[in-house]
Amino acid sequence: DTVCVELDELRYRSLVDPEYWRALDVAGVIREGRVGVVLASVALASIQKRVGDKLGIRPGAEMLAAARRAEALGARLILADRSIQVTFQRTWHNLGTINRLKLLAFLVMAPLSSIEEDIDAEAVERLKEEGSMHDMMAEFARAMPQVKEPLIDERNQYLMSMVREAPGQRVVAVVGAAHVSGMVADFDRPIDRQALLELPRPPALQRALRWAIPALGLCLVAAALLRQEPPSVAALALAWCTPTALLGLIATAAAGGNPLTVLLATLVSPIACVLPALRLEALTGRVEARLRRPLPEDGQRLLEDFASVRGLYRNRAARVLLVALLSRVGTVVGAVVGAACLIWALL
Repeated sequence: DTVCVELDELRYRSLVDPEYWRALDVAGVIREGRVGVVLASVALASIQKRVGDKLGIRPGAEMLAAARRAEALGARLILADRSIQVTFQRTWHNLGTINRLKLLAFLVMAPLSSIEEDIDAEAVERLKEEGSMHDMMAEFARAMPQVKEPLIDERNQYLMSMVREAPGQRVVAVVGAAHVSGMVADFDRPIDRQALLELPRPPALQRALRWAIPALGLCLVAAALLRQEPPSVAALALAWCTPTALLGLIATAAAGGNPLTVLLATLVSPIACVLPALRLEALTGRVEARLRRPLPEDGQRLLEDFASVRGLYRNRAARVLLVALLSRVGTVVGAVVGAACLIWALL
């Protein structure tokens, strides 16, 4: 009567619509602050595609086959998985600073990854064995428990809740092997699905820390200016602006930004470090998108181009997103270095 598949609306559309990535609205992604989520999706999809190309399969083909079979049988099709955007945002919320930096490094280094070289058909078949899958999930839980919870455990609950509520006498659920044991364990447990969809707010301490470095810098400057022999305003401005502007320049240039975008990042970084509400990534992303307007063909080739550094820099859509991401990273690092330089100048 009903077929449930481990897909959300976006992933389902990307499977059934070959033009899905072609229609990527880069400007909308930047405006809505979804640069990290989209880059993470592209990085993972690119790796899946490379592995699939090596093994001669299409990632998600089993879900697509289940959806088409449901249509052929006249059965109801339910996209039973949680939105990938919610999953990524809840995962990001769970990560500490070090693991966030690791994730950013993974996104940047994904084109250099050769993970597909270590995977063959035999390895995939071994993973299908219950014992192997259990061992792998146990190792994953030990290595990164804060990632496993939103990425696997919460989705087990969400999937099981959707399957339990699916209409009809005979319900088939098609899910990845990593979810089976967890879903079985959650079969009879009460599940608050709405709670699993909530986007967590950053902790109060984390929100406060966004302003901590600027506030500390201003307090130190005020205290220094009240001394009998205060340092010159020019010296203080130089101590703050030099490292913040330089790191904004380096990060944006490393992303392959247009010279005008690099200049913008250089000039605005010292201000953006003091005013976190001024989102430098939105400014650089929009300017870069205007100067290097992505074409539909860039979206179509996004997964292929993400597989190599040359392709990454050749693809306009990827370049714009990378400029927005790295300019933000440059701002964060620049604030820390600039605060250290300011304290040194005040000693």
